Amino acid sequence: MYTTEKKVQIVTWGNSGLSLNAVSDFFANSFPEWATPNPLTISRRFLKLKRQWTPPSVWASVRESVNGKKYLELLQSQIIPAFNAPNLDNDEWFKHDGCPAHNHRAVNDYLNRKFPNVVG
Repeated sequence: MYTTEKKVQIVTWGNSGLSLNAVSDFFANSFPEWATPNPLTISRRFLKLKRQWTPPSVWASVRESVNGKKYLELLQSQIIPAFNAPNLDNDEWFKHDGCPAHNHRAVNDYLNRKFPNVVG
C-alpha cells in the first residue's frame, strides 16, 4: 500500500539523487509472495536491479485546461528553451502522452521542424 509518507520519501530521494537500492527497498513490500507456511513473506526475487545511481524522473502537471494552442505556446516559451539551458548535459528526455493537445497538428508540425526525423 502506498502511503503519503512513502510518496514523500520517494520525492525526497529524488531530490537527493535517487538510487535503485533505495527504490528496491521501498518497493520490497509491494511484492508479497504467497506461501503455505507464511503468506506474508516478502520476496525480493522481483527486485534484481543494478545498484547504481539513476537520475530521478520529474513529473509535472498543469492546473488548467490545455488545448493544442496553449500546449504549443508552452513548448515554445518554456519547455524547449529549458532543454537548451547551458547547465544541462544533453542527456535529458522529454515525453508527452496521448493527450489530444500533445497530438494537435500545430504541435506536431512544430516538433517535426524543431527535431526532424525524431518526432513521428
